[in-house]
Amino acid sequence: MERFYKSGSTADFENQFKEDFKSLKKFQSIYNPIISYSGGKNKFIDIYSYELNLEKKNGKYYSINDVGQAIYLCDINNKIWIRIAYNEYSKYFDDVIWINENQFLLVGYEENENDKKSPIIYIGNTKAKSFEIVINKNIKCFQKNTLYKSKKLKNIKIENQK
Repeated sequence: MERFYKSGSTADFENQFKEDFKSLKKFQSIYNPIISYSGGKNKFIDIYSYELNLEKKNGKYYSINDVGQAIYLCDINNKIWIRIAYNEYSKYFDDVIWINENQFLLVGYEENENDKKSPIIYIGNTKAKSFEIVINKNIKCFQKNTLYKSKKLKNIKIENQK
C-alpha cells in the first residue's frame, strides 16, 4: 500500500529576494557547519539562517530566533543566491538531502489544526526552478512528540538555546 504519492502539484521557486553575493564568504564563516551542499559543493541550500539569525563571537554561536523559515539556494559558480521558499508557523523543513547536482529533497512536517505534524516532502529542481510536492495520504501518519533534529544542527552549539 502506498503511503505517499506525487501529487502532480508543483510550485515555482519564489525567486523574490536576492542576497548580496559579496557577503557570501562572511555568511559561510558563520553558517558553513549547517549548510547543505550539493555533491560538487558548487550549490547549497540553507534552511536555518533566517530562523536562527546566528552571531558568532569568540568561536561561540548565539541566536536571535525569528518566526518563519526562509529557504535559500546558492549557486556559487553562477553567483546566484536567492530565496526559493518561505514557510510560516504550520510548515517546517527539518532537513535537505541532495539527490544530484540539480535535485534535492526538502523534508519536514506540516502541522494541522489539531497540532498533529504530518510529513511533507518537496522535490526541488534547480534547472526547472520548481518543486514537486509529495503528499502523505496516510491520515494516521504523524510525527511523534519528540521532534526530529537534523544532524546538521548537531554541528554547532548555540549558547543561548536550551
